[in-house]
Amino acid sequence: MLAQYLTIRLAFLIMLFCLAIIGFAFERLLFDMVEEYHIDKYNQMKKPSFIFRKNTISNWAKIKFIVMREHKALNNTFLSKFSDLCLVLYLINILTVFLISMT
Repeated sequence: MLAQYLTIRLAFLIMLFCLAIIGFAFERLLFDMVEEYHIDKYNQMKKPSFIFRKNTISNWAKIKFIVMREHKALNNTFLSKFSDLCLVLYLINILTVFLISMT
């Protein structure tokens, strides 16, 4: 029984790690597209960055952009679909963390 519990927990941790790596890569691509095609919005968000220039304002701006679906106002279909994919990844990550904490 203990072995089964540890196997399930390890599987969730591996899944969370993989999803985090994929999420970071997608987030980087998303904000590179925003910077390239919608520079005004990028500057309005205080130039969000993956690692460098991290601060609370740009972190909230990134989360708000994805969760509040601010990308719809930019009228860029590909960017909207990609932002929705990033939102789904965020939700899966949150669900995985919740499931890990419940085991």
